Amino acid sequence: MSFSFQRDTSPIPIPAEIGSAILQIIREVITNVIKHARANTVDILIIEDQGILIVEVQDDGKGMSKKSENKGIGLKSIEERMVAIGSKLRIKDDKPRGFVLTESIPLPLKSDLNTRLNSGVAYETF
Repeated sequence: MSFSFQRDTSPIPIPAEIGSAILQIIREVITNVIKHARANTVDILIIEDQGILIVEVQDDGKGMSKKSENKGIGLKSIEERMVAIGSKLRIKDDKPRGFVLTESIPLPLKSDLNTRLNSGVAYETF
């Protein structure tokens, strides 16, 4: 299986709790792809667009069967993490080309970022 990763050219500062949740979500999606999708490639995209961080994971596997549309532990875990950070989830079963998960996370305003950075709050960059 091959992976590709693409992100904005400049680092995006985000609160550490959001960064941690994003990494856990990506890990869970990749685990699901390995277990269920029979995919050859996985593409991961992380960009910022007008104060929204967009994380997209797409594979070229078999997609979701009707049987698997009942959410398993992996998808439930992803949804719980996303709710905790105020994120929106979109899942697209793109048969026969695979599966696409898109997460949209509202980022703090730049003025809020500067205030929090100056106060010593932990941040990560993507």
